Amino acid sequence: MDVGCGLADFYSYLIANGVNIQYTGIDIVPELIDSAKIRHPNIDLQFRDLQEEPFPKSSFDYVVCSQVFNLGLGLDKNETLVKDMLHNMYHTARYGVAVDFLTSYVDFRQDHLHYYEPGEIFSYAKQLTRRVTLRHDYPLFEFCIYLYPSFEGWSGK
Repeated sequence: MDVGCGLADFYSYLIANGVNIQYTGIDIVPELIDSAKIRHPNIDLQFRDLQEEPFPKSSFDYVVCSQVFNLGLGLDKNETLVKDMLHNMYHTARYGVAVDFLTSYVDFRQDHLHYYEPGEIFSYAKQLTRRVTLRHDYPLFEFCIYLYPSFEGWSGK
């Protein structure tokens, strides 16, 4: 599942690179979903708010979410939203979740954007699962957090 799929460009990328996938994209902007359905009439695209209408546990193998949480919402709204969404995405995924964020480790900032502390996102993710990876090594001003379910025999969450 692609959370915040917009025009389903991630689907286009996957297909162009030979990835055979059963794709579901969701977005809270109905106009984007309508446009994506015109471009991709044969895939599952839904106008859906994951906070208001979560999927059942383990509905999808993987959940990805890219470039969704960049706009600043003011006060602590970004962190509250992200924690809720990470929780929902993690419980929706059978095998893993990948979400990217703008990092606070930048040499410039734009007022309309929100920059996340990687350690804070990592700490919250560790409350959901013991298996968390934080990637902060690619050349953009971003980082990506990956959440995987604990495996059988490993006590904990």
